Amino acid sequence: MKKSLLTALFANVLLATAAMAGGTQASYTVQMKQVHQGIRLTASVQAVNTVQLSSDIQARVTDVLVNAGDKVKAGQLLVRLDNRVLQNGISISAGQLSAAKAQLKNAEANLQRTKQLVAQQFVSKASLDTAQSNYDAALATVQSLSGGVSQSVTQSSFSQLSAPFDGVVSETSVEKGTIAAPGVALMTLFDPSKLRAVAYVSQSVAEQLAKAGKVTWQVGSQPWQSGGVITVLPAADAVTHTREVRMLLPTSANVVPGQTIALWVMAEPVTKMVIPSKSVIHRGELALVNVRNQGKTERRMVRLGSDFGPEGVEVLAGLQIGDVVESLPNTKGNP
Repeated sequence: MKKSLLTALFANVLLATAAMAGGTQASYTVQMKQVHQGIRLTASVQAVNTVQLSSDIQARVTDVLVNAGDKVKAGQLLVRLDNRVLQNGISISAGQLSAAKAQLKNAEANLQRTKQLVAQQFVSKASLDTAQSNYDAALATVQSLSGGVSQSVTQSSFSQLSAPFDGVVSETSVEKGTIAAPGVALMTLFDPSKLRAVAYVSQSVAEQLAKAGKVTWQVGSQPWQSGGVITVLPAADAVTHTREVRMLLPTSANVVPGQTIALWVMAEPVTKMVIPSKSVIHRGELALVNVRNQGKTERRMVRLGSDFGPEGVEVLAGLQIGDVVESLPNTKGNP
């Protein structure tokens, strides 16, 4: 008796849960409607501003101050290199410059004395030429060494790598203690506030895109969002003969570089029988929909036609105008 009561209670709970689920299930009435033909593109997300930081000198890495995923500010110190050799070079150059300045001072004083002696006719004019020559040589030495000191200071500044703009560290390929070589990337940064979608299309598709209208984009099975202006680059790739297509993404786009998104570029309108794409259940090569019929839900197999992106998918067979289909939470893998 107790077992029968528990069974009945469990059955009632299941019926109530199913009724609640059915009550919240969205539905769509099949009808002929005007939709837009268009072009679906598979694009990848790129950062407009991205940079690979590398060292201009060969030196040992003493500190790596950020990790992949860290947000950084423009001017923030990211990597510090061992600059002891460079500092020693600055000290040596500074000492040589001081000695050269002292020689220049003596040469200038000697030149002034020689000029006075020549004016008093105590020494020959040849002595003045020699003094002038010594002064010019000392001056040239000072100027040359001053340039060497400035170069050493500049090279020493290369021991600190800073962020060129506000951004995010996407990759680090260096560890403390390794040797940084000129031209070898140490880390990669990108600006997450400026992203774009990039796709590659044939020449014929590129010509169609030039006349296209509204653009929408989608990430996975998320809702379609309004896009910006499509830009088709003028040059084609010499190997693949494709052209690059770009579209700037809004700053609110929750995507990252390298992610794949779908673009739908609308063209001329047509009238078709369409249903929401999220109403379709895919089972291998089969397409199924849940149809409400006299208070019950039955599953039907349908034959699909053209994909109209955010406006739905065409139904060629399996449904009639007026049928009510259920919209599912997602487009694939529904039970």
